[in-house]
Amino acid sequence: MLQEYQKSMNILIGSGVPLFILGKFILPNFPALPGILAPTAVLAGYFLLLFGCRALAKAKGYSGTMGLLVGLLSVLGLLILLLMKDKNK
Repeated sequence: MLQEYQKSMNILIGSGVPLFILGKFILPNFPALPGILAPTAVLAGYFLLLFGCRALAKAKGYSGTMGLLVGLLSVLGLLILLLMKDKNK
C-alpha cells in the first residue's frame, strides 16, 4: 500500500463512516433536532467515504476512478476494496 495515500484514506474513511451512520441511524431518532441535520450528515459522510474509497484504490495501485465507482456502493464498496489484492507488493 502506498504511504502517500494512506493518511488521507484513514482520515476520510475514519470520519465518513461514523458520520454516515450517525446521520442514517442515530439522528432520525431525535425529533427535536432540525430536520435537515440527518440528511446533511448522511450526505457528508457518503462523500467522505466515497473519496476515502478513491484514496484506498490509489493506495492499492488501482485507478482513482475505479475507487470512486466502487465507492458508490458505500460500505459494500469499501469492503470490496479492502478485499482486493494490493498491486504494489
